[in-house]
Formats: sequence, C-alpha cells, structure tokens
Amino acid sequence: MCLTTTQTSDYSDVALWNLFRQGDRHAFESLYKRYFNLLYDYGTRHTREKEFTTDCIQDFFLYLWNHRQNLGDARSVKFYLISSFRRRLFRSLEKERNIRYRMSDFSLGHQGPAEKPEEVRIIRSEIDAQRTAVVKRLLSLLTPRQREILYLRYFDGLSPQEIGETTGLSYQTVVNHLCEGMKSLRKAEPVSLSFSA
Repeated sequence: MCLTTTQTSDYSDVALWNLFRQGDRHAFESLYKRYFNLLYDYGTRHTREKEFTTDCIQDFFLYLWNHRQNLGDARSVKFYLISSFRRRLFRSLEKERNIRYRMSDFSLGHQGPAEKPEEVRIIRSEIDAQRTAVVKRLLSLLTPRQREILYLRYFDGLSPQEIGETTGLSYQTVVNHLCEGMKSLRKAEPVSLSFSA
C-alpha cells in the first residue's frame, strides 16, 4: 500500500514506521517532517552550528532510507530516532573536531598567524552567553550529564526508562540525576521552576 502525503497525517508513528520499512516514500517523508524539529533542537544543544546539525539529520534519514529493510520494529519511534540520531551526531561531532584540529595545525604551521577556528568559536560562545545570561547561569550549575538528562526529560519528553536506554545509564542513575539537577536549579531559582521528575 502506498500512501499520499495527505493520508500520512492520520497514521500513528508505528504505522508510518512499518510502511516506511516497506519502502513507502510518503511515510518516510512524514516521519522526517514530524521529527525534524525535535532532532534539530536536540542537535543544536550539542553544537551551535545549525548547518552541521541539519546535515547530520539529513545524513541520518538517508542512512535510515538506505537501510530500511534491515530495521526492526520500533515500539517507540520517537525514542528510536532520538537514541539513534544521538549516536550518529556524537560520532559526527568527534570527526568534525578531529578535522578542525588538523586544519588549525596546518594553517598555523604553513600560513603564519591565522585566526584559529577555536578562537572564533570561543568568541561566538561568549557573545551568545551574554544574550542568555540567566539560562547559562542556571545550566552551569548542572553537570553535563544532568543537563543532557534534563533536556531529554523535559524538552524531548522521554521517560526515565527511555533516557536510560538512550544514554546507557541505569534507571536509578537517571532518576538520581533528575532529582539532583532539579534540586540544584530550585536552589538557584525557586520561584520559576515547577518541574517534577
């Protein structure tokens, strides 16, 4: 069965996933449109380079399309896409860092004094930090792991169990990070925070 684009909006994620695995392009496009913004938000929390994040998402969906016949059932398509994208994003970020490091070594060694990409990134980071001072102050109170877990829980809507499966942490460790992170944020800003783990 091949769907039209208008029909796909009535289908659940799991139904679209199964149709996509059978080669339905409309189901594939619908999944892409449904989850692009969520994956984009997740990616831009780990890198400020928006084009890089967009490229990673497109590469990820291209990979899914090319390997659709080897993909299994997904009880939670959202969880599957976030956890799979997370792995691919981190691998891509690591490759990108290695390439930039080599390029900066080359430019410093062969072209004399050049503006280092790392310095440009730091300057941009400082400008962004000034614009979002309150948020940065609050988030800086958290460990990187707490920050990631809170994002997955409250912005991406994953359950503690799904967060554990995504990050490789035990359920109890996830709950502990959530509680400790919220405790730190409440101490800093008790009036504006009303989340619950």
